[in-house]
Amino acid sequence: MQQCEERLLTFVNWPSRIPVRPDQLAKAGFYYVGRNDDVKCFCCDGGLRCWDQVMILG
Repeated sequence: MQQCEERLLTFVNWPSRIPVRPDQLAKAGFYYVGRNDDVKCFCCDGGLRCWDQVMILG
């Protein structure tokens, strides 16, 4: 999962209601684990979930 293109391929079933785009997440080092809106970092295996607009805009 070190390549951004590999990570982007994991987002094929990414829910459209989530306010963050798969290309943004893949570029930041995350891949989709295939459930809800859960992603993991390819480097440290840390995970994030429950995305909302406030998180994206800061």
